[in-house]
Amino acid sequence: MKSIKAIILITALLPFTSFAQEFLIKEPDSSAKVFKDWANQCETDPNLKQEICYTSQTIVVKDKDAELVNIAVGHIPEAKKPILRITTPLGTLLPEGMSVKIDAGEVSRLPFVFCSRVGCHVEVGITDKFLDAIKKGNKIKLTFLDLGGRSFEVPISLSGFTKAYNSLKQ
Repeated sequence: MKSIKAIILITALLPFTSFAQEFLIKEPDSSAKVFKDWANQCETDPNLKQEICYTSQTIVVKDKDAELVNIAVGHIPEAKKPILRITTPLGTLLPEGMSVKIDAGEVSRLPFVFCSRVGCHVEVGITDKFLDAIKKGNKIKLTFLDLGGRSFEVPISLSGFTKAYNSLKQ
């Protein structure tokens, strides 16, 4: 039984294997409209049966093509504020949450709200103040921990975000 638990733990930690923290922006799908480092897409939500549009960026580990972070901002029908969703790999330490810092601004702590087969998710409605900071900013720094307590600091470029967000269908 212990060996099964060890295999499950090792499998959960695979996305976090030791590496120099060098990251790249993943090329978006060909159907996406690209605005520098951000890409817009729309999908039909099968539950809501409505189109949901968002702008996003996916960060991969250099030389491994392993997705580390996906960050998306979009609009969900009936929601009054835009939604920020950040996805990290399974094996993320959830109780610690994630810290988010835009340029030299204040650090915000965001909780993980659920995990799915694709990863663990932070999902929050964002304020006008936060949205303005993203639009005016150059970089977001996301920090989270894996199950081993190792810290991951992931820089997110904001180049193209404002044009991408402003062109979204709302």
